[in-house]
Amino acid sequence: MTKNIEITTDMNEFLLLIETLLFKIGYTEIKSTISNKFEFGIISYSEKSLLGSTNHKMFITFSELNGKLHILHEAIKENILENENLYIVTLSNKISEYFKSWIKSEFPSSNAQFWNQQDLIPLLDRYYIEYWDDKDLVIKFFEDKYKLNPDRLDDITKFLNLDKKYKKYLDIFIEPKVFIDRDNDGRKSRVKISINKILETKVNYIISGDAGTGKSTFIKEIGLKILENNKGTSKKTIPIFIKSTNISDNDFSLIKTIKSQIEENSLDFDKIKQNYNLFILIDSIDEFEIKIRETLINELNSINELDIRYIIGTRNSQNLLKNIVLEDCETANLSNFDLNQIRQYLSNFFKHDLAKSQQLWQNLKENNILEKIPTTPLTLSLISILYEENGFEIPATLTDIYDNFNTLLLGRLTVKNNLDFLTITVKEKILSLYALSIIKKPNRERLKKEAFTTFSQEYFSTQGTAVDIEQIPDLIINLTDGTGVLYIDENDYVNFTHDHFMEYYASREMFLSEDRIEYENEIIEKFIEYNWQNVAIFYTGRTKDMKTFLNKLLKRIDKYQSIHEYLLCVSGLGYVLQSLWLTNSINRKEGILKALDLILKADTEIKSLSLKNNNFFNGINENLIALLNLSWFYNNFNSISLKDPLDLAFDEIHKAVREMKDTVFTKNQVSEIYKLFCIATVLQHGRNGNNSKMEILFEEEKILTNPLFVFLFDNALNHFEIHNKESLKTEYKIDSKVKRYTQGIKYYLENDTTKTSFTDNEQLTIIKNVHLITEGKSDAIIIRQAFNILTENIEPYWSIQSVEEKLGTKSGGAHELSKYITFIANKIQTDYDKANVVIAVFDNDSKGFQEFNGLSKEFLFLNPCAKKHEEYDIYAILLPIPNEDGYLGYEQDKQNLKYFAIEHYFPVEFLKENNMVNELPIPNVYEIKEQKIDFANKINNLGNIELFKNFRYLFDEIDSINGKSINYIC
Repeated sequence: MTKNIEITTDMNEFLLLIETLLFKIGYTEIKSTISNKFEFGIISYSEKSLLGSTNHKMFITFSELNGKLHILHEAIKENILENENLYIVTLSNKISEYFKSWIKSEFPSSNAQFWNQQDLIPLLDRYYIEYWDDKDLVIKFFEDKYKLNPDRLDDITKFLNLDKKYKKYLDIFIEPKVFIDRDNDGRKSRVKISINKILETKVNYIISGDAGTGKSTFIKEIGLKILENNKGTSKKTIPIFIKSTNISDNDFSLIKTIKSQIEENSLDFDKIKQNYNLFILIDSIDEFEIKIRETLINELNSINELDIRYIIGTRNSQNLLKNIVLEDCETANLSNFDLNQIRQYLSNFFKHDLAKSQQLWQNLKENNILEKIPTTPLTLSLISILYEENGFEIPATLTDIYDNFNTLLLGRLTVKNNLDFLTITVKEKILSLYALSIIKKPNRERLKKEAFTTFSQEYFSTQGTAVDIEQIPDLIINLTDGTGVLYIDENDYVNFTHDHFMEYYASREMFLSEDRIEYENEIIEKFIEYNWQNVAIFYTGRTKDMKTFLNKLLKRIDKYQSIHEYLLCVSGLGYVLQSLWLTNSINRKEGILKALDLILKADTEIKSLSLKNNNFFNGINENLIALLNLSWFYNNFNSISLKDPLDLAFDEIHKAVREMKDTVFTKNQVSEIYKLFCIATVLQHGRNGNNSKMEILFEEEKILTNPLFVFLFDNALNHFEIHNKESLKTEYKIDSKVKRYTQGIKYYLENDTTKTSFTDNEQLTIIKNVHLITEGKSDAIIIRQAFNILTENIEPYWSIQSVEEKLGTKSGGAHELSKYITFIANKIQTDYDKANVVIAVFDNDSKGFQEFNGLSKEFLFLNPCAKKHEEYDIYAILLPIPNEDGYLGYEQDKQNLKYFAIEHYFPVEFLKENNMVNELPIPNVYEIKEQKIDFANKINNLGNIELFKNFRYLFDEIDSINGKSINYIC
């Protein structure tokens, strides 16, 4: 059958065909343009060979050339360079000999060559045979660009260019476990999702996972699946993969970046958008500053309105979306490889030598390597290459792996003389200095090749070393072409093939520097910042024994105050404590305890955020928060290298729990048991396989009589790798326990935190020994918010809740508050309870005054507004009335004329604006209306310091009782 190239008048389509053909032949640096002046398409490209690089320029037209001699002559003369070979291409079936002779005579040094349709057909048959299957050249161009672009070599295997034999491993892809947390009519669930499901759902996704978990590879595989799904569809989809350097090159504009990816190939964005679906695959924007990230997120919301789908990768979705909302988007979380995936990966890597795969698997198990490192695709590839290259015994930490890999990459094993050693040392220094310089920049900006060369030369020129500055450019070529640590992208930027390499070399420079202590302090100070946490992990892995570093880090962690800071600290601590596996277990135990404290702080902060308007956590319930935080701790601490400090932490907390036996402060007790449950769940993991701690909780603490722990254990069995899970489920009759406590579990699943917070139904709390009790829930909400505002969100040293739901009644009020503290005074028996402080906060109104003065004789006056129990630290206080103009009317001697409530601390005009007061016959005295809870919920969303300044009178009274000095901002 006769073949014809069927292109009519679309020069863009013809250019795409020729560009793709040149690309498949093996030419590089292909750039095209359409000359409106001369009505020709022009393509420049390069040909690499052992002798160097040859440049070519191609002039393209549809029709016969005889009538275009003058125009073509002018076009060639204006555009061709002295060192370029000339090609003329036409869709005509013939180019006359006269024309060829004339061109060669006019441009004798250009080595002119000619392609007509009959010349193109055999080239297509040889290099681009699939062209004949489908004539959609636009899709074919983007498909070939996506599949063959060097950037598609995923981050975890780019370094495999060490040897040609590794090329066969470039297609290794083990689909990771990806989960989405869903809310189905109040029931929270974790749903596994695949690439196919992602594409079927027609929504946008954030792909969240730690460094090295394969986010980039996964996202790129989605692009391949999109291309595969194009077959048989009428309107096809173009996947466009975007890196952070693409975005920075386009002024940090996502829209501009997308257009540049299309228009750089002489294509019209609007026309492509009209004829094709666009699917944007964004590698990451984590390294940018917050303001830039926010701008890009807003742009994502804009392109969503343009009917352009997207997927974006991130290390931490909460950090990515801090202070901003990404609309119509779900978050999918990548997990580290499980044991089955690890075996599958090794089998693929060593598919031609399965015995070696089995040997490595045994080595990993026998040396407990998988317990001491993140089981990510990146780490496994590093281990596999080291094992393949020289049979290295696999080291015990991530730093060791990278140290050995550094030795292999830079050639230390083949050093023959001092010059070789010097050259390798210089390479290490260049990598380390460059990594450090990137880490310290706010947006992690990379240098272009020329600037990178200058950067390196300037350093060594000031060192007075034996380094030949003129050799630096050659060393840089070696680093970017031969080591696999660095590469030069299409925009001439010098990049590390993976962030882990950058973080490793930065940590190396810090550790070996004369300014090590200063850098160490900087690592600690920036522990939760992007890249810096991994620097900390590599840094601590240098000696694995850094007691002083750990102690300083734990002190720094005490200063963090927000949910994302708490969670980032927990994950970072998990890995740092693993890398410090030679540090005394007693010291590492303190890190475990700190992480568990942070988990409870996260619990409190999530509940606090859930009560604010339009917050991500609106509608969440207590049980789900506890389950999510358990999962977070489990995922970051389930290493056998942490078994000893986990055991020690469990024993210490359990001792404290025993001391709480028969306590009246049951929230503290349940919260401590929750910590024990977190530890026991980790120790039950398949790698540890130790059920003894969980059995202590079952047998001694009877946790399966508490609906919360029945719920948590049932979910842990279903979602975590628990040792002997089936026998445990049978032995402890978990299914029957779930049925027995269905009502209790159902209550918490159906009632969100707006119903349970600040009441006795709140299950977990930060462990504190000072407890404020208020008449009503609205009082507790307002007092907590006032403290947050006046301290800029410092965690209070006290807990607070209302008397509602206590003593078998759902109502609050002064009488119930009086009954409660009397009950507490009569109930206290243990030393633990005696060490706690209770402060009952009464409104200074008629009823509050009556109940305050009617307390039993065991409560003695400290001052007119404060009483203390004669034996225990149980206090009752009346709200102090500000000694200021506007408040004098509330100082009444007669009980029935007292009206001062917690809301009166707000300015009277503010109360009037919110319709919260009724005027009374007494001048400047107002009565608070009943809609208190609605008002309190509004207050919980306000932050004007002036509104809250009068609460200082209350806090000063509370601080005086506790001997505290708090630095309030007004």
